[in-house]
Amino acid sequence: MDLVSIISILAIIIGIFTFPSSAINKLEQKISSKIFAKNSPSEVIDIEKINKSLE
Repeated sequence: MDLVSIISILAIIIGIFTFPSSAINKLEQKISSKIFAKNSPSEVIDIEKINKSLE
């Protein structure tokens, strides 16, 4: 892979995370935290940390 394609893929990934409004992000957080809460509480904390770091 050349540098241009790597940068374009990164730009697409960043765009996917930054494009939705904060309301949609909060809704996704609630849904994902409910799903992961069934599995283990530590995963919920990790997801919230990741979401905060992306914002």
